[in-house]
Amino acid sequence: MKSSNGEITGRITIYAVLVLIGIVTLYPFWYVTIISLNDSTVVNYSKVFFWTSAFTLDNFKVIFSTYIFYDAFKISVARTVAGSLLSVFCNATLAYGLTKKKLIGRNIFLSIVLITLFFSGGLIPFYMVLKKLTLINTFWVYIIPMLYNPWTIILMKTYFSSLPLSIEEAAKIDGANDLKIFFKLIIPTSMPLLAAMLLFAAVGHWNDWIMGEIYVMKPSLHPVQTVLMRTILQMSSYHMMNQSLNLSYIDKQPSMESIKMAAIVATTIPILLVYPFLQKHFVQGVMIGSIKE
Repeated sequence: MKSSNGEITGRITIYAVLVLIGIVTLYPFWYVTIISLNDSTVVNYSKVFFWTSAFTLDNFKVIFSTYIFYDAFKISVARTVAGSLLSVFCNATLAYGLTKKKLIGRNIFLSIVLITLFFSGGLIPFYMVLKKLTLINTFWVYIIPMLYNPWTIILMKTYFSSLPLSIEEAAKIDGANDLKIFFKLIIPTSMPLLAAMLLFAAVGHWNDWIMGEIYVMKPSLHPVQTVLMRTILQMSSYHMMNQSLNLSYIDKQPSMESIKMAAIVATTIPILLVYPFLQKHFVQGVMIGSIKE
């Protein structure tokens, strides 16, 4: 069918708006990237818009020259992988249990989840609880407190409740128990939702630096975000920079702004690489519950 002039104009307008939104969304990260690759001792930032005027990797050399960076990177990777998988698994098991109306104390458990969704105990009580559990200065302080997420539990419970009961009834007739139904039927059916929640949990673990700053005093257990935050703070002056980092092999000292940009890029790329593997399920997962059949 031949499109009318109004339809063509409408499509052009929509495409132009989408392109503009894409540029506005992507340009800030592109700007951060080119600043991180630009030699700030040569040109002013005000003259850099679309590409570097003096390409250099010195900014990243400063970031990667910290003696505990690689250990911190390992901590972040281990925390992100273990924390995300365990969190999604624990949230899914609790959410599936809350869908059972015959569960003893179901309303009490559901009320506890809803209360923690709106209220928090505060920093000091939280610290006291972690201390009583002997989690301070341990790797598990990154994992155990973040196992359960009220928002994730409610979202999963809503989705599990929408699944046809006939599937479970047929499985029970065949002799399957609740655990077998959960692992053989519920989990495979809910992969889009689980993938979306896994990505959210991974981003939260990877970007978190406050847990390492407050609850961990051992430098060997600090995640990469905490290390980079402390590194940037230690670079407030040229004297502190030379004391905290090995910069003898760099001819020109980069500025604080370029190092900050390099730190942002260095900590953003790893989590971006995870998205393509979850994109197929993520798009479906975020749409769950938006359309009611």
